[in-house]
Amino acid sequence: MAMLPGGHYIVASVTDNARSRYSLIIFVMDSTLAGAWVVARTDTFTKAYHLQAKYMTIGGERGIVVAYIRRNYRRFEDMQSGVDISQYSADHEIDSPVPIKYECTRSPLGIPCLDEIFGSPYLAVAKDRNKIVFKKLDGGPAATLHCEPTFVGPIEEHSIAAIRLVSVENKVLVVRKVSQGDPTVTVEYYDVIPPGDEKAEVHASCTNGIIIYGADATWVKISDHGIPPREDDSVVPVLYGRPEAYAPRPISVFIYLSAGRKLLRLSIFPVRDEDVPLPSPSSGPLSHDQAYGAYTYPLKADKEPDWWSFKRYEEEAHVLAGSYRSIVYTTPLGNRTDAPPIVKFHRYFDPWSRWEDPPEGVDMSQKHVVSRTYVPDGVRDIKSVAALAWDETIGRLCVAGAGSPTVHVLDFAAWPVSRETSGGTVRRPVAVQLNPDPDAVLAPLPELPPEEDGEIELMAVDTT
Repeated sequence: MAMLPGGHYIVASVTDNARSRYSLIIFVMDSTLAGAWVVARTDTFTKAYHLQAKYMTIGGERGIVVAYIRRNYRRFEDMQSGVDISQYSADHEIDSPVPIKYECTRSPLGIPCLDEIFGSPYLAVAKDRNKIVFKKLDGGPAATLHCEPTFVGPIEEHSIAAIRLVSVENKVLVVRKVSQGDPTVTVEYYDVIPPGDEKAEVHASCTNGIIIYGADATWVKISDHGIPPREDDSVVPVLYGRPEAYAPRPISVFIYLSAGRKLLRLSIFPVRDEDVPLPSPSSGPLSHDQAYGAYTYPLKADKEPDWWSFKRYEEEAHVLAGSYRSIVYTTPLGNRTDAPPIVKFHRYFDPWSRWEDPPEGVDMSQKHVVSRTYVPDGVRDIKSVAALAWDETIGRLCVAGAGSPTVHVLDFAAWPVSRETSGGTVRRPVAVQLNPDPDAVLAPLPELPPEEDGEIELMAVDTT
């Protein structure tokens, strides 16, 4: 499953009871008439993996763009072999119990990524071990980037683990694993190949990068940066009415290490060019370039990743990545099935993820980064979970059990504690101060210019 920001739409890969027909469907959530109902459907022949969905504009039409990966048979007659290629997990390297000829012979693809690059909708997908294919969705040929090796080892020892397009810089953030000698992870920026009239093959080295030594990565997840599309009509700018509403979120890179079962998180904070003046609020609505064009996401070699160990548990950790808030869930150690049971759910929230340098007066000494989250019995009792989706903008988690037509929707919102009495449900009074403040803008705030009709006074407020 994949959920659009705001939690109003869910895109899901579904099948019938016989597992003979696979489709992609789009649900509308929170309908006042029907609760949840299907608004679009298309067949996919085999199961769709690694769903990615984003609000985008293509050919002048606004809509939902969905990207996914699916397996295919080598030959048409291989469909009669009795092997269902849709039943194998997409998250593990599993040896097929049948000869290799039943596997897809096309080049293996990684998780796709959607974003606006050069002001146009783009799709990027990792191919083979060190290639990235870029496709402008408005039209035009694809371009292939060949990532050159680092000094750590030869190209044969490098393999792409995850990518994320960064629209404000027209770059792609690439995380690669290097298996030679001491296992290493590289975090690099590459320039996206500009669009052209013909197919392009470009060999390039990174423009900036850092290396994490001693990291034997099992998987890597990169959060979205939260920068909306150019034709965004969301209510956030209207609610705040100030330039701080446009501050982008940091990018969180999660790396799970097999040694010690450690979960690493590297935060890449946006930095605004101070030489670019911030438009005055009285100058009218800000354009997309005015709001975000002055931001960059620099990689800093002295930035140490945070980590959390799951070694004392007989469990494997997985993450639904977010910039500020993420969901960490664990599965039984060694379980490599496509729909494993979930042992525990955890909230991953680090106060340091709000700021690169905390404001003066903010106490960051006590941090409960990973804390267990208790879910209803109906979710905890699911024997095997087929899909999950997380939207950190509203704190919504969706859980679907294998072979079930039900999607459990959990909204993690502030809610007063209540108890049942003979007179009904009684809620405790709402606290005078909520922590964290739900109305606080958690992104790093730019320095605001003075109003034209007078001076303004800035006051530091401790919301912790």
